[in-house]
Amino acid sequence: MTEFLKNIDKDSVTFWIALVALISPGIVELIRGFFDRSRQKKEIELKRKQKCIANVIAYLESVNDYLEIIDLNPSSEIIEDEKEKRKIISKNKSFRLKSIVLANFYKQNMWEQDIYESNGLEPYFSKLLDGSISSPMINTIEIIQSFIDSTSDTDYYIELKTLIDILPRLLSDYSIKEDTNYISHQTKDYIKIKKITYQKDKDISSNYIINSKDSVSKYYKRVFNLLENNDKFDPDKLSGVSGRVSFSDNVSWKEKEKIKFSNDKEIVLNVGIKKSEAQELINKILSQQGIKDKQT
Repeated sequence: MTEFLKNIDKDSVTFWIALVALISPGIVELIRGFFDRSRQKKEIELKRKQKCIANVIAYLESVNDYLEIIDLNPSSEIIEDEKEKRKIISKNKSFRLKSIVLANFYKQNMWEQDIYESNGLEPYFSKLLDGSISSPMINTIEIIQSFIDSTSDTDYYIELKTLIDILPRLLSDYSIKEDTNYISHQTKDYIKIKKITYQKDKDISSNYIINSKDSVSKYYKRVFNLLENNDKFDPDKLSGVSGRVSFSDNVSWKEKEKIKFSNDKEIVLNVGIKKSEAQELINKILSQQGIKDKQT
């Protein structure tokens, strides 16, 4: 080995490897062990990351299930007592999954409590878009759960739907770069669009928003009574709402509600739909007829 070392270039890698092997063959095993431990650590971290992602996906699914339940129309799809039971079960499930999700993240920079206590998402959007983001995915989950745990239901449907649309984008960012504070430019652009959509939805007067205990039939009666007393509303201009509104009784809908206006004009409404679908119809009518002022 000594003669071999004399005959090779002292600047070569081969020289140094041979020298290390000559001094202590045990060092080779030490180096090999170091790289093995490093590889094992990376494998453990990868599995932990995969587990974190799987837990967030499970949480997303549970919140979507909750949204489906509160969206049901009790008069046509499920009785109110059964709906309440399912809602409580779903709330408890989402709470448990939230705890599991948060337990697997090392870094959690929590936002101020007043953001969670806000009745709207304006503070949330400001926090995400102000350039000093901390743990956006984790805090989004916290805010979602705060809405679910509240006593209200569909009062927060718009907020929950908005957040549940944003959360997968934040999860995608985390899956690409394991940094709980990271948010991509593409995700920021998407959030800006969601903010505009959310603001438009919230511009609707609370009088035109479906309530927790409303059936679709009861909701339509209340809203169209309000609309008839609005100078901007013209029932003859209802359009683009196929499958929801008809000027004829000749419809195939199993559940329908007839509305008669003071000028003897009648419309037939499909009430065998989800509450969010009824809300979307009213939003469309308000937009069509230029009824945008919160006070109108």
